[in-house]
This record gives sequence, C-alpha cells and structure tokens, in this order.
Amino acid sequence: MRELRYEIFLQSLIKKSKEQQIKWKYLDSNMELCRGIHLCRESLADKLYQNVPSFYFDTENSYYAEFPKENMFVALIVKSNSDGPATILQVIPNTFKNDLVLGFSDYGDLLTRLSNIIKSQFPNPDDFIASF
Repeated sequence: MRELRYEIFLQSLIKKSKEQQIKWKYLDSNMELCRGIHLCRESLADKLYQNVPSFYFDTENSYYAEFPKENMFVALIVKSNSDGPATILQVIPNTFKNDLVLGFSDYGDLLTRLSNIIKSQFPNPDDFIASF
C-alpha cells in the first residue's frame, strides 16, 4: 500500500537526481554494499517474490547513492527471477539492518521515472549512435 511519506521521498529523489545533486553509481561497483544486501537475501526475497528463492541483480540497471552524513545508502535495484524483472528501491543503513524496501507494485510509476533519470546520467551506446 502506498504511503504519502514514501511518495514524497521518491519525488525528492527524482528531483535531486534530475538536478544532478545526487551522485549515482553502478551497484556492482560497491562490493561491500552488494555483500551487505546479499546478507539480507532471504528476507528480501520473501518481500519481493513471496518465497521464490532464486534471483539475481541486473548489474547494468541497478544503481546506488551514498549519503555519508546520514550513514545510509539508497539503491535502485533491478532483480530478476523466473517471473521476470522487478524494480525496487532499497534504503539501507550502513549497518545493513532494518532496511526499507519500496516495491514496484506500489511505487512503479515513481521508480520508473527515477530509473530513467539515473540511466540518463550514464553513457549509452544508443544515444551515441543516434547522435553520430
């Protein structure tokens, strides 16, 4: 179920990302964060796929931003399993405990907008070819 405070948070992320106030990086470039998320794998899988055990990160479409003052990471993650891809936004304390997951089923429109803005900040072969 959608909550207003999470919508406001996502809209703020979208706005700040669009204005390039947030430095996004590919998720697989931060191995500590990947390992930390992997430790939460079982509970995260339950949240996403209701006990479907196998999934993997789509490393080309998953990103994170670090907020050192708040000791938090925010990760936009695309995970896939036999049912196809699922996009989530995960807010992760640097302790990797008590994470928050915002799923596509409730926030898909905002997650898609955020994903498109983040992707536009990285080199894209299609854009290169179109402008050549």
